Amino acid sequence: MGDALERIEAAVLPFQRNRGQIRLSTVATFASHWLIPRLPDFQARHPRIEIAIFTTTRAVDFKTENFDCAIRHGRGTWKGLAATLLFKETLMPIASPAIAGRIAANARSGRHGASLIRARTRFADWSRWQKADRGFSRGPTKWLTVETRAQALDAALAGAGIALMDMAYITAHVEDGRRKALAERPLQLQTGYYFVHAPNARGVHLLKLLRDWAVEAARPFRTADA
Repeated sequence: MGDALERIEAAVLPFQRNRGQIRLSTVATFASHWLIPRLPDFQARHPRIEIAIFTTTRAVDFKTENFDCAIRHGRGTWKGLAATLLFKETLMPIASPAIAGRIAANARSGRHGASLIRARTRFADWSRWQKADRGFSRGPTKWLTVETRAQALDAALAGAGIALMDMAYITAHVEDGRRKALAERPLQLQTGYYFVHAPNARGVHLLKLLRDWAVEAARPFRTADA
C-alpha cells in the first residue's frame, strides 16, 4: 500500500504548483553541470520564487505542455518564442593530468594511445574538431562511446580518455587542476544555449527575473562576438 501511495504522489506532484513556481525544461547535462550549481545565488536573490527543473532532450511545446520556459540548445530561431542568448558553445578537449602528460610526451608522433570519448547525443563534435585541424586526428583512433555528454564528462573525470566538452561545463574542473585542457583555445560553434519562453507566458514577470539572472551568470562564458 505504501509503495502504491508513493507512486501516486510521484505522478501527481509534478502537476501541482504554487503561484510563485517556474517550471523550466532543459537538457540533463546543462542542468547538472551549469544551472543547478549556480541556482543558490538566484534563490538568495529571489527567495519567494520556486524553481522546478525537468530534463529532456526534446523541445517541449509551451502551448500543450505545462512548462513556463526552457533553456534550449540551438541557433535561437524558434518561431513564435522569445529567445535570449546565454552563451555560444565552445568545445575544448579535456583529460586527466596523467593522460595530458602522456599526450605531451608524444606530441611529435601524435600517438598518445588514449581513447576519444564521444556521446551518442553529440556524435558529430569530434568530426567538427578534427575538420578544424585542432589535433588528435593523426594515427588510429580508439573510441569510448557513451550515451550522453554528462557520461562523457564523468568518463573523462575518471581518467578513461579524452572528452570534448563545452567550456562552460569544465571551467571549474580545469581551474582546480583536476583535469587539463588539451588545446590553447576552444572551438566556437554557431550553436548556443538560449533562455526561451512564449511571449504571453504565465507569470512572465517572474520569467524575466530568471532570464536576467541567467544572462548575468552566463556573462563569463560569452565570447566577444556572441
